[in-house]
Amino acid sequence: MDTKQDDFIGKWLAHAHLKLFNLITKILHKEGSDLTFEQFILLKIIHANEGISQQELASSMNKDKTSITRAISVLEDHHKVVRISSKDDKRKKGLYLTKEGKAHLAMIMPRFVEIRAELEKGFSQEELDTTINTIKKIIEQTNRMEEKL
Repeated sequence: MDTKQDDFIGKWLAHAHLKLFNLITKILHKEGSDLTFEQFILLKIIHANEGISQQELASSMNKDKTSITRAISVLEDHHKVVRISSKDDKRKKGLYLTKEGKAHLAMIMPRFVEIRAELEKGFSQEELDTTINTIKKIIEQTNRMEEKL
């Protein structure tokens, strides 16, 4: 097995991740959105899971609760998200999109669909499936390794 630094899969995953996030953020800004790609993903998850807690959101994005709290505060300051206390437990707050958040998401979703199609152009469905499955295996392996620490 070749152990050269340039062949380390982690390097390439990190590089692809950074390029993808930066590209999509630039495109969103060019389209008139004030969101970063991560904020866009947060809006999509909240929209699909109205009332999700910050802890559940942090888990779904594999982020720590503190960074999610900061991100939600920014979205709240921009009137895209609101925290609403649970009727059963006032300490628990669910996350919901505001009218402005829903409108903003609706505005940029068609462009995101175009971006995704353009990014996937030139790849067969088999290549995309293999890539996704490989990344999922890497995540599972790192989770197992992390549990041993």
